[in-house]
Amino acid sequence: MNKEKEKYENQKATISDSEVKKLAEILWFWLKRYFKEQLFPWNQRKKNERKNKMGKFTRIDTSIDGVYVIEPTVFGDNRGYFMETYSKKDFEDIGITNEFVQDNQSKSKKGVLRGLHYQKENTQAKLVRCIKGEVFDVAVDLRPGSETYGKWEGVILSEENKKMFMIPR
Repeated sequence: MNKEKEKYENQKATISDSEVKKLAEILWFWLKRYFKEQLFPWNQRKKNERKNKMGKFTRIDTSIDGVYVIEPTVFGDNRGYFMETYSKKDFEDIGITNEFVQDNQSKSKKGVLRGLHYQKENTQAKLVRCIKGEVFDVAVDLRPGSETYGKWEGVILSEENKKMFMIPR
């Protein structure tokens, strides 16, 4: 075993420091080109442009006070996409100040009716979204004394449109 190791070590090629440097330069050139053009095409945009758009949300008011459709900014490329689904500061910037203390996820089979977003005690605001497939989500105002009591709003949430539905306490 030791003789095989010695034989292998004697066969190792040696290269000079200048050759190592040249190989490193070539590798660096191709890595920069690959990452810039293939993995990060948005790098070609101005930094400020990307910073101003990152993490922003659009709030769409409905006929029920406090019920909103929220559209996130989605950054997509040939690998897929990235989006923020919540940012306290960005939500505050669009007038949503609910404090989120819990995050839940459920999965339903096709044709299932799920999700009565209602509690009499320990009420919670809800931010609903669909990560696969499509759902028709409905909010009905059951708050006693509300000007919109009995009204309802529905929205299609899907993996394609990436919309979210904000339902108040």
